[in-house]
Amino acid sequence: MRFGGTLPTTLTAGGTTVQYRYSAEGQRTYKKEGTGNPEYDVLDGSATLAVVDGGSLQFWNVLTPSGETICRHLAAADADLDTNVLVAATRSRRGASWRILDLVRRGEVQMHVTVPLVLEHQEVLLRNRQGAGWSRRETVTFLSRSKKVR
Repeated sequence: MRFGGTLPTTLTAGGTTVQYRYSAEGQRTYKKEGTGNPEYDVLDGSATLAVVDGGSLQFWNVLTPSGETICRHLAAADADLDTNVLVAATRSRRGASWRILDLVRRGEVQMHVTVPLVLEHQEVLLRNRQGAGWSRRETVTFLSRSKKVR
């Protein structure tokens, strides 16, 4: 959001002041709300790789070589996955999408989803499960144990 051609360094709303800092390219690198811990964005070119808040890693992004975010890992090894990651994983066991899906399948990463997204994942995985070499039972088990619905 730009205000009068410049990026805001301080905004106040509802009695809370938020401070911002930016890179030379105009990407946010710092945010602090009120007296809370500062949040630092770790950048690689135009992509946000990670966010650190109060010295703790809050999340990191898994990016394609072109810089597209395909997965976000939250602090507790949780992930928000797009359905296209599931489709790509069922088509090839060689890419990053398969690696992410395998981490979820083995219980090393917990996916966060909404109810509509669970239904979409179910439909996509059941339709494409043979590409992943899974039986229907394995697919249903994966879906039932790998979701934290919010």
